[in-house]
Amino acid sequence: MSDSQLTGNASTYARKIALAGLFAIDDDAIDPDSGKPDNKAITKKQVKQLDDLITKNAFNKARFLKYVGAESLEAISSERFDYVFETINKQIEKVNKK
Repeated sequence: MSDSQLTGNASTYARKIALAGLFAIDDDAIDPDSGKPDNKAITKKQVKQLDDLITKNAFNKARFLKYVGAESLEAISSERFDYVFETINKQIEKVNKK
């Protein structure tokens, strides 16, 4: 594959995964060859980190949890922590730009 094809493939896959996260689509439905997802819960420190960001920035926790497809902060898998943390920080940047 050429460099442009590799870049296109990576870009397409990234968009597919981002949309799946946004709409809470099961990861296995996207890539059945990826193996079982990591369902290990995030640590208490990570829960506190997310909760502090949500509280400090006056986000509606219930609405945010619905947006990221989780019933509670404790229910977020370690596999999705980075996505959720990044999503919160993007929202903070968006609010601070206004």
